[in-house]
Amino acid sequence: MKSVQVHLRKKDLTNNILQPLIDLKPHVVIAFADIEWANDGDFLQRLRTALSGVEVVGCSTAGEISNKGLFDKSMVLTGIRFDSADSKVRIFEEVVIADQAETGRKLGKQLAAEDLRGVFLFAPGIAIQGSSLLKGLKSVIDESTLVVGGLAGDSGKFKSTAVFHNEKSFNDKVLGLAFYGKDLELRHTAKAGFSSFGGVRQITKAQEHIVFEIDGQPALKIYKEALGKHANDLPSTGLMFPLAVLDNQQSETGLIRAVLGVDEAAQSLFLAGDVEANTFFKLMRAENKGLIAAAGKAAQNVNKNAVEGSLGFLVSCVARRMVMGEAIEDEIEAAISELSDCTNVSGFYAYGEFGPFFTAGDCQLHNQTMSVTVLSERVS
Repeated sequence: MKSVQVHLRKKDLTNNILQPLIDLKPHVVIAFADIEWANDGDFLQRLRTALSGVEVVGCSTAGEISNKGLFDKSMVLTGIRFDSADSKVRIFEEVVIADQAETGRKLGKQLAAEDLRGVFLFAPGIAIQGSSLLKGLKSVIDESTLVVGGLAGDSGKFKSTAVFHNEKSFNDKVLGLAFYGKDLELRHTAKAGFSSFGGVRQITKAQEHIVFEIDGQPALKIYKEALGKHANDLPSTGLMFPLAVLDNQQSETGLIRAVLGVDEAAQSLFLAGDVEANTFFKLMRAENKGLIAAAGKAAQNVNKNAVEGSLGFLVSCVARRMVMGEAIEDEIEAAISELSDCTNVSGFYAYGEFGPFFTAGDCQLHNQTMSVTVLSERVS
């Protein structure tokens, strides 16, 4: 497998900046872009024409990641060419409907095949039920298939996001970039790095992503008491104090749910992903040192046994960027420095990250994690 990366800082395609990509003759180009670039149909058309019709797939971001670090208002293009004739890639589209589990099932039926090795899922970042989407998708594909990716961003404005395929941009479609072939391998790790405080609590009343009661009392009341003076700045401080989901033995699972909003009248919390009633959790708090170390550890874990020429993808949560501020560059550096076997590293800051916990079949919507995926081709 070979890959080439081109980082566009201007929409000028006349100076042969794309020549390394053209020379590669890639099977696909994966792109991460600022929302203004992702919604610019004329630019996307010119880009595809310049690439001689090669398929391009990607999404808008809350920050673009390249080999050189984190950028804004740009586009990072990574072309992939496989060595094995058995390795293939296909792109599927599915319109998001009210029943988003059904959206996932429809997409899964399109891409399901015996030699499916993994899926990079691009989804809108606004008004999407990522947990339901994943449940539907995983219900119709083999449980060993790795599903990764994330929710598109719009630089933290939370107004409108986009996914794009070739020259067309969408805010109402999910895209699945599917990898096929016995020689392909995808590995994934996600870590957060938040530290817990306080005792174990239980969500006693919830519906999808809304928590109404904690320990039998109004959820917002309990949350404010735990935050103390930081409760005065809600909902923005909710990003600094997420919920760490525990299993039935009250051990950490690795799943984190960010608090995106509050409802004073209903005394409820709005989370960035679904939770079930009777779920145990601990409150977490952010410290830059821990977040940076977790990013490096995630990359270190997934890079083990990687082959030279692998390709690394980083999908990190916009909440981490908001919490860390200028120190966010250290998170990217920590991850890239561990991906020593990857020829290229790209990715984006997302409104939610897709990936498994302990097995490929246990794919979830993550919040506030650094999600690292390595794509390799092992040709005998």
